[in-house]
Amino acid sequence: MSIVNGLLSQMGAELQIESVYGEGSSFSFTLEQEVRSWERIGVLEDSLADVDSAADGGYEEIFRAPSARVLVVDDTTLNLVVFCGLLKQTLVQIDTASGADEGLALARKKQYHIIFIDHFMPNKDGVEMLKALRADSLSLSRETPCIALTANAVNGAKSFYLSLGFQDYLSKPVSPKRLEKMVRDFLPAELLETSSRVAASGNSAAGGQQSGLGSDVSLLFTETFGLDIDAAFRNCGGKDLFRESLRYFYESIGEKADAIARYAEAADWKNFTIQVHALKSSARLIGATALSDYAKDLEEAGNRAQQDDGAAVQEIRERTPVLVSAYRGFEERLAPLCKKTADAAGDAEKKPLPPDVLKDALGALKEVVSAFDYNSAGLVIAELDGYAMPENSKKAYAHIKKALENADAAALIKAIEECEQLQEGQGN
Repeated sequence: MSIVNGLLSQMGAELQIESVYGEGSSFSFTLEQEVRSWERIGVLEDSLADVDSAADGGYEEIFRAPSARVLVVDDTTLNLVVFCGLLKQTLVQIDTASGADEGLALARKKQYHIIFIDHFMPNKDGVEMLKALRADSLSLSRETPCIALTANAVNGAKSFYLSLGFQDYLSKPVSPKRLEKMVRDFLPAELLETSSRVAASGNSAAGGQQSGLGSDVSLLFTETFGLDIDAAFRNCGGKDLFRESLRYFYESIGEKADAIARYAEAADWKNFTIQVHALKSSARLIGATALSDYAKDLEEAGNRAQQDDGAAVQEIRERTPVLVSAYRGFEERLAPLCKKTADAAGDAEKKPLPPDVLKDALGALKEVVSAFDYNSAGLVIAELDGYAMPENSKKAYAHIKKALENADAAALIKAIEECEQLQEGQGN
């Protein structure tokens, strides 16, 4: 009781006790909580649509539109990669632009059926691009429907973007089903070709996927790499696009982290805000939710700093080094998944494989192999390849990799158990 009273006292509260003889006691307290932001925390319609989509089962209709032409404009390469990957099965012709001026140049030369434009971009943002497009009498896409892409969707976002001249908006990370539905709704009917397919087959990214890796592998990814793998698979639509997205994220860490630090040092709050906004979006895509949330906080501070808010500037000064350090930390954490595997001669440069990591990985391997999930097994192997395997386990590990290449479940289980026995013997 004294500990509880002490904690409550530190938070400006006190414990209230109401007792009734022979019945018992009720304990309660009241805490005052500061409101961080009065903005609504989400868009109910979007959430309900995603829940409804997840509940759909059996067969569904997917469109193919090989004659359709779509342009997507976003300054973050990772967002462009994911966008194109999510629509891969539709056969839509997609052009990409990394900025507003490049997008306007493409739109002038080609008539697109839909243009997706990221709102927050450096130099010229999405709203400015839209105004320039509508004012360009020589543009072949002057009247093309334009959809805003934003990572800051709140209640009322649709009416906000409609008022700016957009035909609709999509929140990021982009929901695969919502993207596919929006493209289908805005394309001319004569361009659509529909065909039945089994949603659960996994042939399309449009439905979004849970990782299906099992709790052991999911925990392994969280503890080792700092990634929520289930969220990553939902955002990327499946394993293949997740791997590609992870590689792009990994390869841009140094450049992007330098940019954030540089703009903070120069007090360039506009470009600082654009950079942390992009990090918020890309980190969430790959399941680095804690990093994304931290970037979101600094994005909000950046917006306030642009209004000469001294407290926000101080917050940026204090918290940016923490963000940059955490961001750079992913270079080392993700290296086993993203860096090209060194040959045997380079093993000396690899970190020794901790026994507990190997034990967890072998347990996870056994779980996914028992379910004949060889894709997930490949992800675990990718992690192990980033370490120097203990000398006494190299032969057994080679057997594991060979059995995986041959998709031989029985041989895989045998090799995994052989490796586990070697580890147990080493520990005795």
